[in-house]
Parts: sequence; structure tokens; C-alpha cells
Amino acid sequence: MSNDLRDDQAAAVTMLLQAGKTIKEIVKFAELDNRGVTHVARTLDLEPASDVQRRAKQLYASAEGLTFQEIAKLLATQGFTADDDAPMHHLTVASWVKNYGWAWGGASDGDYAPERAAAAPARSKYTMRMSKAVDAQVNTASGIAAAATAAWKLLSSDKTHIVQLAIIQGAAAVGVTDLAAVKKALFDAHGDDIRNAKAI
Repeated sequence: MSNDLRDDQAAAVTMLLQAGKTIKEIVKFAELDNRGVTHVARTLDLEPASDVQRRAKQLYASAEGLTFQEIAKLLATQGFTADDDAPMHHLTVASWVKNYGWAWGGASDGDYAPERAAAAPARSKYTMRMSKAVDAQVNTASGIAAAATAAWKLLSSDKTHIVQLAIIQGAAAVGVTDLAAVKKALFDAHGDDIRNAKAI
């Protein structure tokens, strides 16, 4: 999946996703490329808001390559209903995937293609997602702090006035992926400066 969005567009999409907007809403409102927005959503990998969506995302990310129908059936047998208490349906699972950009565990690129997985059951040596152990190795406290420092350097030197873009670039420079932690560290250290800065 390619990302055709500019850095400022990706930063804006990130903020909208963090504010709870769906991919469908962002594409319609901002007139952006659906695949580009989905790429940002997968990279951001936000935690779903409800228990049923969290469980659905876990099942969807499974290396077993479960289909929408199989996931809906498993959710129903585990006592889950849709967010409006309606019976679980495979179209509900499909809409969540489309709205939030979840990566499918049955393919190395994360794109849902059960017929491809069935034809080629061998798994790639590459994976789209980090395990908790790898996440802990990548997102160390020192790394998060260094990313926050790098983000503040970008802001304080006027290289950018977009806080979210500074956070993304600071994280990328250091090699961490937990943007929420970088944002918290940045605002813990420089929140007053950011909020009170006046345009010249």
C-alpha cells in the first residue's frame, strides 16, 4: 500500500484519526486518497474504542487469516454484539476494517484477500505488526524522551509550526513509533511554551 499524502496532509489525517474520525469521514471531508488515509491509519494503529472492536481487531490481525464471516461468527459465539447491540454480522466487521484501516493478518501487506491466502498459505518472513516485546524494545523511555526533544527542536527553531508534524518527524528521527507517548512527553516538558507561543 502506497502513501500518496504529503507530510502536512498525513499530519492532519493523524490528528483527525486521533480525534475519532473514520477513514470514510476523512476521505469525504478532506477529499483525500482513500489508500493514503488508510496507510496513515495503519501506521498510527489506534486502539479501538469498544471491547467488541478491540476483539474484532485482534481476530482480524491473527496470522490465521480469518475471513469477515469467520470473525463475525467467533465474536457472536464469544458473546459479543455490534456496538448498537445488534447481532454480529460480517458486514459490520467489514465496515470497521474500512473505517479504521486495520491490517489483516493473513497477508504480509495487510490487505484483506482471503482467496490469495488460500492459494498461497506460506507466510512471508515479514510482518506488518510489532509484537509487544518488539514494541517495548523500540519505544523505550529514553527513546520517547529523545523524540520529544527532537520534536521541540523542530518547533522552537520554527522549522514547523505544526505540533503533530513535529511529533511524527521527531519520532521518525529517533526510531520510535508510540506517537501518543512522544506527544505526552513533549507537552509535559514544553506544554506551556507550545500553548502560549504567539505568532509573529
